[in-house]
Amino acid sequence: MRWFVFLTLTICFAAPTEPQQGFSLPKNGNGLLDFCGPFVNSFDNPSAIQSTPGESYGITMFKNGWCAGQLQAVREMTFISQLKIAMLVVASKGDKNFTTDEYKEIIAASPGNTCIPDSVNQEQLARVVVKWLRNNPERLHEPPSFLTTEALHAAFSCKQ
Repeated sequence: MRWFVFLTLTICFAAPTEPQQGFSLPKNGNGLLDFCGPFVNSFDNPSAIQSTPGESYGITMFKNGWCAGQLQAVREMTFISQLKIAMLVVASKGDKNFTTDEYKEIIAASPGNTCIPDSVNQEQLARVVVKWLRNNPERLHEPPSFLTTEALHAAFSCKQ
């Protein structure tokens, strides 16, 4: 019984003393800018990562991590969806199994695909998306994943 009381008191006193801040994940381009704008700024001045007024450092870091995850998820899903289509095309022709590089060549030759070079890092992806969002304010009401896909395609469309 003493351990239960001790554990309960420890948990109560170890709880954060500041109130939890409510926030929600981005539902549109405005939210995407709110999360990814400071992420880009952190690359310009890493020693001065600033929280938005009224926002804790932890929330700021969460937003940076969410932005990086969003960018990577869209990057991977773009490649996977294009790879699946290329695999269907190859399979419909009865061709052999291709290597990943051979599939990338097929994807690059297809009109309308997105070809993000392997050398492009998270910082560059974030800069591309934030710049595109700022240049297209009339589209900020649209969903974040769609806008991210559009921005990356605009910057990295496959060359014909």
